[in-house]
Amino acid sequence: MPKLIVPHANERQKEVFKKFNITLLDSISETEFEEEVSNYLGSHNVLHLATCRGSEPRSTPLEYFNNGLTVYIFSEGGGKFANLRENGNVCYSIADPYEPEKNYFGAIGLQVWGVASTFKRNDNPE
Repeated sequence: MPKLIVPHANERQKEVFKKFNITLLDSISETEFEEEVSNYLGSHNVLHLATCRGSEPRSTPLEYFNNGLTVYIFSEGGGKFANLRENGNVCYSIADPYEPEKNYFGAIGLQVWGVASTFKRNDNPE
Protein backbone atom coordinates (compact mmCIF):
# COMPACT_ATOMS: atom_id res chain seq x y z
CA MET A 1 0.00 0.00 0.00
CA PRO A 2 1.42 3.43 -0.87
CA LYS A 3 2.68 5.55 2.00
CA LEU A 4 2.38 9.29 1.64
CA ILE A 5 4.62 11.79 3.38
CA VAL A 6 3.17 15.30 3.48
CA PRO A 7 6.01 17.79 2.88
CA HIS A 8 6.50 20.73 5.22
CA ALA A 9 8.75 23.74 4.61
CA ASN A 10 11.28 24.66 7.27
CA GLU A 11 11.64 28.26 8.46
CA ARG A 12 14.46 29.09 6.01
CA GLN A 13 12.41 27.79 3.09
CA LYS A 14 9.37 29.75 4.27
CA GLU A 15 11.46 32.94 4.28
CA VAL A 16 12.69 32.34 0.73
CA PHE A 17 9.18 31.59 -0.53
CA LYS A 18 7.84 34.71 1.17
CA LYS A 19 10.59 36.83 -0.43
CA PHE A 20 9.36 35.72 -3.87
CA ASN A 21 5.66 36.12 -3.01
CA ILE A 22 5.04 32.37 -3.10
CA THR A 23 2.14 31.37 -0.88
CA LEU A 24 2.38 28.09 0.97
CA LEU A 25 -0.48 26.23 2.56
CA ASP A 26 -0.16 26.51 6.33
CA SER A 27 -1.41 22.98 6.74
CA ILE A 28 -2.91 20.23 4.67
CA SER A 29 -4.18 16.92 5.94
CA GLU A 30 -2.78 13.66 4.64
CA THR A 31 -6.18 12.93 3.06
CA GLU A 32 -6.24 16.32 1.26
CA PHE A 33 -2.64 15.87 0.09
CA GLU A 34 -3.38 12.34 -1.14
CA GLU A 35 -6.33 13.71 -3.14
CA GLU A 36 -4.12 16.42 -4.70
CA VAL A 37 -1.46 13.87 -5.68
CA SER A 38 -4.03 11.40 -7.00
CA ASN A 39 -5.69 14.14 -9.09
CA TYR A 40 -2.30 15.22 -10.46
CA LEU A 41 -1.48 11.62 -11.40
CA GLY A 42 -4.89 11.27 -13.05
CA SER A 43 -4.42 14.40 -15.14
CA HIS A 44 -1.23 13.10 -16.81
CA ASN A 45 -0.26 9.92 -18.62
CA VAL A 46 3.55 9.93 -19.03
CA LEU A 47 6.17 9.59 -16.34
CA HIS A 48 9.94 9.14 -16.35
CA LEU A 49 10.86 5.95 -14.48
CA ALA A 50 14.37 5.76 -13.04
CA THR A 51 15.90 2.37 -12.25
CA CYS A 52 19.46 1.38 -11.46
CA ARG A 53 21.67 -1.66 -11.82
CA GLY A 54 25.09 -1.48 -10.24
CA SER A 55 26.25 2.07 -10.84
CA GLU A 56 24.35 2.48 -14.13
CA PRO A 57 21.13 4.53 -13.83
CA ARG A 58 18.40 4.40 -16.46
CA SER A 59 15.48 6.78 -16.95
CA THR A 60 12.67 5.79 -19.31
CA PRO A 61 9.58 7.79 -20.33
CA LEU A 62 6.53 5.51 -20.06
CA GLU A 63 2.77 5.72 -20.24
CA TYR A 64 0.92 4.88 -17.04
CA PHE A 65 -2.43 4.93 -15.33
CA ASN A 66 -3.17 5.24 -11.65
CA ASN A 67 -5.63 3.97 -9.11
CA GLY A 68 -5.29 6.49 -6.31
CA LEU A 69 -1.61 6.59 -5.42
CA THR A 70 -0.82 3.24 -7.07
CA VAL A 71 0.73 3.66 -10.51
CA TYR A 72 0.61 0.96 -13.19
CA ILE A 73 2.99 0.89 -16.16
CA PHE A 74 2.68 -1.39 -19.17
CA SER A 75 5.92 -2.29 -20.88
CA GLU A 76 7.33 -4.67 -23.45
CA GLY A 77 10.33 -5.28 -21.21
CA GLY A 78 13.86 -4.06 -21.81
CA GLY A 79 16.71 -2.79 -19.67
CA LYS A 80 14.48 -1.39 -16.96
CA PHE A 81 13.28 -4.91 -16.10
CA ALA A 82 16.84 -6.23 -15.97
CA ASN A 83 17.50 -3.40 -13.52
CA LEU A 84 14.37 -4.21 -11.48
CA ARG A 85 15.42 -7.86 -11.12
CA GLU A 86 18.61 -6.65 -9.42
CA ASN A 87 17.25 -3.60 -7.59
CA GLY A 88 13.54 -2.89 -7.03
CA ASN A 89 14.12 0.66 -5.81
CA VAL A 90 12.70 3.16 -8.28
CA CYS A 91 11.91 6.81 -8.66
CA TYR A 92 9.60 8.48 -11.11
CA SER A 93 8.86 12.06 -12.00
CA ILE A 94 6.13 13.89 -13.87
CA ALA A 95 6.34 17.54 -14.85
CA ASP A 96 4.16 20.12 -16.55
CA PRO A 97 5.50 22.31 -19.37
CA TYR A 98 7.47 25.14 -17.83
CA GLU A 99 8.49 28.60 -19.04
CA PRO A 100 11.05 29.96 -16.54
CA GLU A 101 11.45 33.24 -18.43
CA LYS A 102 7.79 33.99 -17.67
CA ASN A 103 7.55 32.52 -14.18
CA TYR A 104 10.76 31.13 -12.71
CA PHE A 105 8.89 29.66 -9.73
CA GLY A 106 6.03 28.30 -11.84
CA ALA A 107 7.35 24.76 -12.16
CA ILE A 108 4.80 22.10 -11.27
CA GLY A 109 5.67 18.46 -10.93
CA LEU A 110 5.84 15.37 -8.81
CA GLN A 111 8.70 13.11 -7.78
CA VAL A 112 8.06 9.75 -6.11
CA TRP A 113 10.40 7.16 -4.58
CA GLY A 114 9.44 3.58 -3.88
CA VAL A 115 9.86 -0.11 -4.56
CA ALA A 116 8.45 -1.57 -7.78
CA SER A 117 6.51 -4.80 -8.12
CA THR A 118 6.31 -6.53 -11.48
CA PHE A 119 3.70 -8.90 -12.81
CA LYS A 120 2.81 -10.49 -16.12
CA ARG A 121 -0.41 -10.17 -18.12
CA ASN A 122 -1.91 -13.39 -16.72
CA ASP A 123 -0.97 -12.67 -13.10
CA ASN A 124 -3.70 -11.36 -10.83
CA PRO A 125 -2.16 -8.59 -8.68
CA GLU A 126 -4.34 -7.22 -5.89
